[in-house]
Amino acid sequence: MRYLLLVWAGFARDPLRAALTTGSVAVAFALLWILKGLDAGIERRMESIPEDLLHVSGRFPGYLPLASLYTIERIPGVSDVAHLMYHNSRYRTFKGGVTLLAVDIERYLRVAYDVRIDPAAVQTFLNTPGAAIAGAGSAKSFGWKVGDRISLKPIGLPLDEWSFLIVGIWDHDISSPDEAKGLIVSYSHVDQTLPAEGAGLVAGLVGGFAVKATDARHVGAVAAAIDEQFRNSSAPTLTARTRQVMMSGRRPDQVRLAANMIVGAALFAILFCTAGVMAQSVRDRYREFAMMKSLGFGGGALLFGVAGESLLICATGALIALIPAAMIDVGALLGRYGAVVYPPPWSLYPIGFAMSLLLAGLSIILPGWRVLRLSPAEVAR
Repeated sequence: MRYLLLVWAGFARDPLRAALTTGSVAVAFALLWILKGLDAGIERRMESIPEDLLHVSGRFPGYLPLASLYTIERIPGVSDVAHLMYHNSRYRTFKGGVTLLAVDIERYLRVAYDVRIDPAAVQTFLNTPGAAIAGAGSAKSFGWKVGDRISLKPIGLPLDEWSFLIVGIWDHDISSPDEAKGLIVSYSHVDQTLPAEGAGLVAGLVGGFAVKATDARHVGAVAAAIDEQFRNSSAPTLTARTRQVMMSGRRPDQVRLAANMIVGAALFAILFCTAGVMAQSVRDRYREFAMMKSLGFGGGALLFGVAGESLLICATGALIALIPAAMIDVGALLGRYGAVVYPPPWSLYPIGFAMSLLLAGLSIILPGWRVLRLSPAEVAR
């Protein structure tokens, strides 16, 4: 017990310095948690995309004819096909646009991997001309609810407005509801409002196709067969795994490397901070330690006091950062801003505390060596 009192006396000797150092350690471990959560979020997103899902787009910028769907679904190895068409629009005077995903909803739901819609809403959608299913995030942002009729101004199209009746709400299976943005609408309903011919977007065109293969092991062969089928057509295709398309430009390996480098730099800086604080704490107490040695305290007891003080600082900082980390869903807090953050794996918590022990041990190497070599004669200084 007397040794624990010795630890506490050292910790409470300069409360402001101890508090600032502990706060610095907490910031470093909070950064570790958030960046590892980002890494976990990207990993979870990648794993959530089925390996048997392909995305077909135009090899050159532009649109693809809807008729290509019927050719694709006859290719061996193809299980389901859905056409996808995105339109940008504006709602009233709100800043930012509303994205419309125009689909055949029955085909779309057979290939959608992260969309959750009430079956009753789907049935109402099929039976209601001009129906729309709003994303939970958009409904929250604009105050939409089931039964509302909304008007949208198309962007980049020679149309006055689109009118839709909201019959349901959709959200994601794997992420925050705030990330469910836009409207799912009927392709046939939107397509009939487009001009039959002319420059730009006309009726009968789509942005791409989502293709589900019968066997995930043969998706490469299916993708090659699709592109070969349209190689000499007026609308050649470029087919890739949906997982690769979704991760295109995000470079998860580089994100992971950057996260690890940032965390490493932060912990390295905190190591210098805590080591400097402990060195200054020991230096300020040279005469005190010398007096204790002259009274019979061994070097091991004094080293225990210094090590306990360092451990208390590092462990308290880790607790301040990691315990709230297990209780607060940062993904829900940051998801509305587009951040892909999930709670990191539970294995991070014991690793974090182990790192705090290592940090505490490294911080006292030089101060502890000086305490062990301290002579009782220092009391006379």
